[in-house]
Amino acid sequence: MSSDDNRWAGQRSALIKYVQSKLLVRHLQTILKKLALPVSGLKVAQQARLVEQIEKVVDARNDEGLQQLKRLIYNPDTPDAHASPGPSNAASPLTQLPPKAPAYPSHGYNSSPSGLYSPLHSPVPPAMRPGTSSTSPPFSQLQLYYLKPMAKRKPTLATASSPHLAFHPSPFYEPVTNLTSIHGLQSFGPTNTSSRCNVNIPLQLTQQNADEIRRGLRAILYCAEGSTSGTHHVAFPQQIEIRVNGKPVSANLRGLKNKPGTTRPLDVTDHLDRAPGAKNNIMITYALSQKRYIAIVKLVKKRSPEDLVSQIKARPHISKQAVLERLQKDNEDDDLIATAAIMSLKCPASTLRIVTPIRSQFCKHNQCYDAISFLQLQEQAPTWTCPVCSKKIEFADLAIDNYVEEVLNSVSRDVEAVEIDPMGRWTVPEPKEQEPRMKRDRDSDDDDDSENDLSILDSAPPSFRSNQNGLLTPSTSHAYHNPTVRPAHLSTPKSLSSEPLANPSTRPNGGSGTKRPAPVTIDLTLSDDDDVRPPAPKRHQASATPTPLALPKPVDNPTGPFTLSWSNNGYI
Repeated sequence: MSSDDNRWAGQRSALIKYVQSKLLVRHLQTILKKLALPVSGLKVAQQARLVEQIEKVVDARNDEGLQQLKRLIYNPDTPDAHASPGPSNAASPLTQLPPKAPAYPSHGYNSSPSGLYSPLHSPVPPAMRPGTSSTSPPFSQLQLYYLKPMAKRKPTLATASSPHLAFHPSPFYEPVTNLTSIHGLQSFGPTNTSSRCNVNIPLQLTQQNADEIRRGLRAILYCAEGSTSGTHHVAFPQQIEIRVNGKPVSANLRGLKNKPGTTRPLDVTDHLDRAPGAKNNIMITYALSQKRYIAIVKLVKKRSPEDLVSQIKARPHISKQAVLERLQKDNEDDDLIATAAIMSLKCPASTLRIVTPIRSQFCKHNQCYDAISFLQLQEQAPTWTCPVCSKKIEFADLAIDNYVEEVLNSVSRDVEAVEIDPMGRWTVPEPKEQEPRMKRDRDSDDDDDSENDLSILDSAPPSFRSNQNGLLTPSTSHAYHNPTVRPAHLSTPKSLSSEPLANPSTRPNGGSGTKRPAPVTIDLTLSDDDDVRPPAPKRHQASATPTPLALPKPVDNPTGPFTLSWSNNGYI
């Protein structure tokens, strides 16, 4: 850092320290009134406005403006503008510097290294320079000339000279000129993070600016973190609200988390009064934090993704021969065994079919992505990373791959991928034949399994057992019960009966039918020792004198057919 930079830094720190530690609220209000700045708000907000003015003067290297600020800060109660630039009591911590005439460049905006305009560093008319005559204007008028941007005079490109505020280049925005000066969003310590502060950015369009906006240029609000030195990414405070001419502007001012450079600047063109000479005001309301931000409005030429695709098409392409030579060179490596690879014809960024295949010239893969889809994503969140290999790329390195373009033009639109051999020859892979889905015939399956179905009962009816013919008959363990007789009220239910399996040859129509026969029921739980006595039949009393129940008569043929007859006393 040079001696001149050290001098400016020392004066700035001394003034800011004096403002924050010595000045009372009434002093701050008096100074702000003379600077034509708002005096409302808390003390911290008033200090922020005054510190912002100090930053502007120091960043502009304006000796005259700095001397005037010293007179105001060290002697706020002095009514005239000729008070000495130092405290009114003891010696000033700053030594009074001799007046230094600022150097003004003669070049215009296009040749200016900074390309910025600031009213703090502009030629001062001789009649308004302090000390040139006995009728010098009051300090408040002079300070209005210095600190109120473009309010009383017409800015020209020839007077564009101020601290350089550079941003990382973006293919979507091409800066043309600055519409405002640099405005600082002051930072404070942790104890003041709950306070909010307002910064007003006045904007007045010239006739030239209005004509350029009608031709398609846009007014863009840029904001960055830090000071004016270096190259900045676009970044806004976390808690921020922007109003243009009193109307809120809704926009996403946050980029991707922990990824600097993914925030877009704010387009305020549609909210401005674009008539020449009309006064506009951009008010930024933000929560004070430990970070310091700076803001400026630029007139830029905005490009759409379609415009950028046209630029890529006009560049030299990646030739097919260059791709084949690289593949063959990779195949010559003895340490690597090259095999066929599958290349997708869908864009990895949007999963849609590639229309214009592009990739960076420095990427080593053959996979491409669609130009319009990739640029649309970069317009929303400019990460500028390759969607295939995740390497950092630049817009200037993107080019159309003629090899992939030929593949896309040679296959039908329903082809999603091709297979590339180590020599660069590509083929469409054969689609895999899918096995036909067989429809199961449940009726046929039931017929096949009908002869193997067995139904096993967990427990049998307590008063029945199976005989030799497979029929359930009453148990014979009771003296009053005939094993060959089955009374009607004790007959086996249909659901418990089983019929012997019929011979397939005896089925109707001489073939296997589709009707499933009844399954064989085998009782595995019955035993002669486990028979339970059936309940005794109820007695029927036809007269006053009870008649004993007659037992069924035995049948001569126990295995043959039998009949039952009913009497008043029961079964016979």
